[in-house]
Amino acid sequence: MSVMIVSDTQVNTIATWIAHHCGNDQVRVAGTWHAARDCRDGIARELHAWNVAAWNARYNEAEDPAQFTPRAVDAAKHLQPGQVFQLLASLEYNSDEAPGWQTGAGRQLHDCLLRCLARQLRGATGAPRTVDTAADVQAIATPAAQRVHLAAA
Repeated sequence: MSVMIVSDTQVNTIATWIAHHCGNDQVRVAGTWHAARDCRDGIARELHAWNVAAWNARYNEAEDPAQFTPRAVDAAKHLQPGQVFQLLASLEYNSDEAPGWQTGAGRQLHDCLLRCLARQLRGATGAPRTVDTAADVQAIATPAAQRVHLAAA
């Protein structure tokens, strides 16, 4: 497996989108829980630091994550959740070789961001968290307007 340091723009895009669209969601940054809207820069710094740590571990380098500058990427606010998911998946692929990633703060932050993204997907709001029967699945799959029409028939 190879590792690359993803662009500052990619990291800042993820952090900007999360802060804008998941503002009330709680994310763990630097060991403390914050509302996403209040910690865009912290999210970006931590994501970048884990990515650089993976690079350094993989290639025995000594890149300094302190040179990273968090900034807003205004165009990121207009991306769809699936697009941000792909950027985050790429970042995970390039960060998960960092020492301590799997059990540490890197994985925790990544998982928080995934949950934030999942809540923004069309159909996520109000969707059931479990199904027990095929009828439950059919009820979810049938659009509300069609269910009203079927019930009236």
